[in-house]
Amino acid sequence: MEDIENIRKLCDLIGDKKFLYISGNGGAGKTTYAQKIKNFLEMEGKVVNLISTDDFITDSKVRNNSKCEWLLNGKSYEGRYTSCCEESYFWNGLVSVLYSLSVGCDICLKTKRNGMIRLHSGADLTIVEGIGTCFMSFDEQSVSLWFECEKETEIERRMKRGGLSREEVVSRIETRDSQFLANVLPKKFKFDYVIETNNESLKIIKNMGEKFVRKNHN
Repeated sequence: MEDIENIRKLCDLIGDKKFLYISGNGGAGKTTYAQKIKNFLEMEGKVVNLISTDDFITDSKVRNNSKCEWLLNGKSYEGRYTSCCEESYFWNGLVSVLYSLSVGCDICLKTKRNGMIRLHSGADLTIVEGIGTCFMSFDEQSVSLWFECEKETEIERRMKRGGLSREEVVSRIETRDSQFLANVLPKKFKFDYVIETNNESLKIIKNMGEKFVRKNHN
């Protein structure tokens, strides 16, 4: 019952907007809640598209064999390209999909998780979720949600989801965490609402812009 109420609250934030953009840190529930919102609205008779930016990320072999450089707190870093780098995405592909939908063309899209899916041009709502969403532009037809959780919550969820040890999880996210702080977190101010998902609870906070973000992360 509590989960249904949480989904209903999120749907109330969406209102009659045509696009929902979801980003935030790993393990915060972006994909999970995007799917739950889709399921909830479809039960009410709505047509909902769900697009993951992960389906537009460059092949891992290419990214792993390329050197990425970034700055964090005045210190230089280098490593592989992760989902926290804008350059990791094939943006022309995603832009083409969204444009086709906007001009009335349905799209068949091959996804990593669900195989071939059909996206409907006349959908009541199109959801775009994933870390990469933070690099996109939003307009007046959209609402944007930033999901976040504490680091310990993220580690526990990744251990449970992937069947990995704590050491394996920490090792895998070490590089991406640095890139997240440098490239993704500064984009948080663009989002309309911050959704905290610690301890299986959900808290909605109205985002007050860049000064609000800096105050809460310094």
